[in-house]
Amino acid sequence: MFEGLSQRLQEAFQKLKRKGKLTEADVKAALREVRL
Repeated sequence: MFEGLSQRLQEAFQKLKRKGKLTEADVKAALREVRL
C-alpha cells in the first residue's frame, strides 16, 4: 500500500523538478497523479 503511494509521490516530484517554474495547473496535475 505505502510502496505504491511512495512510488507515485516520487514520480510526481520528479516531474515537478523538471519544470523551471511551477504553475497552479502543474501542482494540480501532480496531486491528481498521486491520488490515482
